[in-house]
Amino acid sequence: STQSTWGIIKQSVMVNKKYLLLASVCSLLATQPVFAQEGVQTAKWSGRDMTYRGQSYDVLDTNYVPGFRMKQHRKFLNHQYAFPARPRNMWEIGFGAGLYNVSGDVPTLMAWQTKGGGSMGYHLHVRKAWGYVFSTRLQYIYGTAKGMQWQESRNYRYNPGWKDFYQAAILDNLNQPTDPVFYNYRLEAHQLNLDLIASLNNIKFHKAKTGVSAYAFVGLGAYAYNTRVDARDKAGQPYDFHQILRTQSPADSFYLVRNQIHENRRDIQKALQAGMDGEYEQDAEHERDRRRPEIFNNKTLQFAPSFGLGFQIRLSQRINLSIEDRVTIPWDDDLLDGQRWSEQVFGSPVQTSQNDAVNYLNLGLNFNLGNKRKSIEP
Repeated sequence: STQSTWGIIKQSVMVNKKYLLLASVCSLLATQPVFAQEGVQTAKWSGRDMTYRGQSYDVLDTNYVPGFRMKQHRKFLNHQYAFPARPRNMWEIGFGAGLYNVSGDVPTLMAWQTKGGGSMGYHLHVRKAWGYVFSTRLQYIYGTAKGMQWQESRNYRYNPGWKDFYQAAILDNLNQPTDPVFYNYRLEAHQLNLDLIASLNNIKFHKAKTGVSAYAFVGLGAYAYNTRVDARDKAGQPYDFHQILRTQSPADSFYLVRNQIHENRRDIQKALQAGMDGEYEQDAEHERDRRRPEIFNNKTLQFAPSFGLGFQIRLSQRINLSIEDRVTIPWDDDLLDGQRWSEQVFGSPVQTSQNDAVNYLNLGLNFNLGNKRKSIEP
């Protein structure tokens, strides 16, 4: 009796295991089509009333799409393609002004430090966007820059802007008297650039429209410049620079002569400008018609790569304000400030090791041109 009962129990367990195994197999077969459907699932389109119409423009309006892009846009409208065609965009023109300075061997003067104006730049440009990130810009810049050294030099033996009017130190005869000079310059330049601009906002910011946008650019262009120095007074005579400093010194007449240190640099520059006529009558050292071509009668023509960063502030659909800084480095040129000779070796100077560069920090006003019913903002 006990054996028969135990047999019935074993038979019941085996039957339950069979049913459990069968149920597992059925469940596996039932889920397999679901995974197969997920693997081949195509894009689903919601009703047209759920389509994002856009904040900058109506994405369903075909007036914004040029004819050669209509094929893609028709597929989008017929639910055959996920993305609309890129719309037309407006042209941008702009103008502006800003600080124009040379980074070189002679300390630059800011616009508010110059006598008679200078160290200012002005520009005009036209820009066209070619997508959501890149655009090209053609820009013309006119600028003048001024500089004034606050420490005297006697080592200008090879500098034609100064050596013909003053006695420089000569290595072969260091015992002879020498004349101190303070290097100065006025640069006038014309610059034409073709820039490639990349909008930094469209890389990561998930916004349809932003009030402030950042951008970076690189440019290639032509740079035509002429640099002159103020080496003589109105009578055509050389300056007595020490006498100028003695006249302008506050109390001790020899204070600025003896203390040509960084702390006194502004006082020395002011004193020199007050005692000089500011005519810049003499050509600085240049390489026109030697290593560089001449243009506009008296300007050196240079190849000039440049780069910079900027920000645009949207004022309206048609107008924006820009703040930008451009650094231009004319190719292999150390004469933008008219000076390339170091203070070593005394009496036989060597050339300095670094070339000059131009910095243009500017504020601009830009306008978008085009039919706003057919083109979007660039």
